[in-house]
Amino acid sequence: MTHRERIQAAFAGRWTDRTPIFDQTVFSNVASAAMGRPLDVGGGELRYKEVCSWLAGEASHAAFVEKMLQDVVWLCRQVGYDMVRMPWRETRRPAAQIDEHTFLFGDRSDIWAVCAYSPDTGNWHEVDNYLRHDGVDRLIEDIRR
Repeated sequence: MTHRERIQAAFAGRWTDRTPIFDQTVFSNVASAAMGRPLDVGGGELRYKEVCSWLAGEASHAAFVEKMLQDVVWLCRQVGYDMVRMPWRETRRPAAQIDEHTFLFGDRSDIWAVCAYSPDTGNWHEVDNYLRHDGVDRLIEDIRR
């Protein structure tokens, strides 16, 4: 069976020649170490790098996305995955960089969030947002909008 046939059969509930394989996420640092070259394929580092590329301009972001797509496909082919899954990305453009690893998204007078990258853990996470300050009433207002 081809990769495509294997995936289609599995989703249709039919027998396959073997269990189809893929990973939901492979962190970039893990893939880079395993494959012996820098790869941008997933995890918090990928989201951090995408935000940094947005700050460097349109051309930088376009180059980042192109490299990421090539890296994801290359890795999947190298390890024999049957299906490619796009990594979780940070597609919001940052409004400002607060420090080396912390970014503001949105407008502090309206809807905003602060996200940070932790190089020690490889995590990218929201550390603050407008709802933590404005509360449930603001959330209800946003839902109604």
